[in-house]
Amino acid sequence: MKLPTKLAKSLHLKPGDEFYWRHSDDDPDILLFVPAEVLERRYTHGEHAERAVRTSADPLPNSEEQTAHDQRPSG
Repeated sequence: MKLPTKLAKSLHLKPGDEFYWRHSDDDPDILLFVPAEVLERRYTHGEHAERAVRTSADPLPNSEEQTAHDQRPSG
């Protein structure tokens, strides 16, 4: 894709900048450009959040398992 230099400068684009683009949800005639670093940051935060949810969602031992564990002779 070619972009006029004047437009690139007004968007503060620099050589080597990487972007992803998608259609706007509000107006399909509009393209949204998302810097790659922003997208990577969002995915990283999402991965950390999912990991935290999985960790906190570990099942607690049920009362029968806990009672059996408490009644074992300590050796």
